[in-house]
Parts: sequence; C-alpha cells; structure tokens
Amino acid sequence: MSADAKPAPGILTPPRLDVAAVAALVRDELRRRARLDDRPAPNWLRVEADLEAAEESAPVGVTALEVAHAHGLRGLLVRLMVKCVFRLARPITRRQRLFNASVLNCLYAFKARVRRLEDGPAVADRVARLEALLAEQAARIRQLEQALAGARPLKAG
Repeated sequence: MSADAKPAPGILTPPRLDVAAVAALVRDELRRRARLDDRPAPNWLRVEADLEAAEESAPVGVTALEVAHAHGLRGLLVRLMVKCVFRLARPITRRQRLFNASVLNCLYAFKARVRRLEDGPAVADRVARLEALLAEQAARIRQLEQALAGARPLKAG
C-alpha cells in the first residue's frame, strides 16, 4: 500500500474507533458490576421467620380471644360480647383473611423465585458467559490498541 492510499474502512481504521472511549465504557461497566457484588445477601432465616409470623396472624377473626380472669356472670357476659363482636366483624375479617392469604402466597412465590435465581445453575452459567465475553472484549481491545500503536498517523490535507 502506498503512503497516499487510504486504508479500507473497517473496525481497525483508527479514525473510526475511539479505543479510549471503549476502554472507559468497559471500565465503567466493571465498576458497576463490582458495586452490585458488594450488596449483602438476603438473610433467609429472617425472611422465613417473618413469613411464619405473618402466617400466624393472617387468619384474623377466626378464633375468639381468650378472656383472662373473667369468671361467673361477668365472664359469661364478656364472652357473649366477644362472640357478638366477632359475629358482626365477620364480613370485614373474611375479606381481610382472603387478602392476607393472597399476600402470603405472593410472598412465598417471590421468595421461591429469588432463591431459584440466586442458587440456580442458570446464574452461574450467565456469570461464566459474561466473564468469557468480557475476556474476549479485553483481548479485542488490546489488539485494537496494538493496531493503533503500530498505525502511522494520517496526513492532513
């Protein structure tokens, strides 16, 4: 190729490729991924305990409260009043129980999905694939930098 001939346009053509910008983008992406890895893992024992506590209180209004220390006629009146209150509140508590059950089902499904994503082989496969792609990109950037270093500067005009 003569000194006046222009190189064919393509990926190795120096004016078309800003290696510094590509390298900066790769560095930024690596920093972003490193920040994501610093997040603490979920405490699954705590999540399980919270779900169990929610499950215990979900069937609101099903059983009457124990009236402590109410004996005789007074105890009978108190228990009767509690039964009346529960009977009157039944339409409200029924809807609340249905809502509580649906929320718990959603939370259990969400927990199961997160656990599958966290522990599944698909994540490891994706990470391995991304690491391989990153290594390929780094190798390609080194090749391009070497090609740019060996290229002669273009003459203006």
